[in-house]
Amino acid sequence: MRKNYDILDLTKFILSFFIVALHSNVLPDVMIPIYRTAVPLFFIISGYLFFGKQATLTDNHAKQSALFKYIKRNLLLYLFWFVVLLPITLKVRQYFVPSVSIGRSIFNILRNFVLGSTFCASWFIMAGVIGTFLVFYLSKVLGNKILLILSVLIYIACCGFSSYYNILSDFGLNSAMDSFSTILHPYNSFPVALVWICIGKCVAESNRSHSKKWVLPSLALSLGLLYAEFFLITKHYKISHNDCFIMLIPVCTLAFLALKDIHISLRYAKTFRKLSTLIYTMHDSFIQCLYWWIIPLFNLNAVQRTYFIFLVVLAICLLFSAIILWLEKFKPFKFLKYAH
Repeated sequence: MRKNYDILDLTKFILSFFIVALHSNVLPDVMIPIYRTAVPLFFIISGYLFFGKQATLTDNHAKQSALFKYIKRNLLLYLFWFVVLLPITLKVRQYFVPSVSIGRSIFNILRNFVLGSTFCASWFIMAGVIGTFLVFYLSKVLGNKILLILSVLIYIACCGFSSYYNILSDFGLNSAMDSFSTILHPYNSFPVALVWICIGKCVAESNRSHSKKWVLPSLALSLGLLYAEFFLITKHYKISHNDCFIMLIPVCTLAFLALKDIHISLRYAKTFRKLSTLIYTMHDSFIQCLYWWIIPLFNLNAVQRTYFIFLVVLAICLLFSAIILWLEKFKPFKFLKYAH
């Protein structure tokens, strides 16, 4: 593996804009399939970088140490933003309200910490931790091919809870699915991450070169099929959740294969990487704040509201990110490194 990952850092920065646009509901009828590539590509990049580094380590102790270093770094990231965003989280999640006992509230926080979200959009961090841990150890027993097949099947099941939910309800499966969803929503937890982390691992450990002659045309075809899948489901069924589509598997895999071989050198690549994490962790909480306190002050129609939220939240995220990156240079604020 080459050591210049500037293109991946830039990609993550661009994908963070997709995620803000997704949660701001900008052009949902046209852009949802594109927006939905963001989280899978984040996971694939993470899996690719982590298991690519694993391939350079010589013994199991070093590999396990790298795994637990990765877990520790992400848990500190999670805990940092959990504390910082706690006032907003308590309002959004309604953990401590008179109708809910303290014990139940604490249980809900711990369950959401592991299997869902505490602060808004936080599921991604824990899904990456648990998913990487599982792929790391299961691949030693099952091997990459078997694990990839199993993870694809799990992802297809996640599609059943997401975009295909109303289709499966015609077969009388919605009751069982609803019961399972009281434990976790698999499309917003570690099950959905497994296939993307496996793909990143397989690419990192593969010695094969991927010619653009077939990657790019295949990507164009897969993207067309993804849009066909999206519009067919939308036309015949009202999608309750649009997190997962089957054609995202080839689209995101091929997109990553095309991206990883682009050789560029960026002066601020590391900054782009930090910004992508900061935007991801902050944006959805700020969106909630706008809905509560700012949007009611303006007479905006639905379309104007989406663009207003997108632009304002993005500006706030970039401003706060710039402040964090500046302050962390000073000794009293070194702890801010845990923000990204």
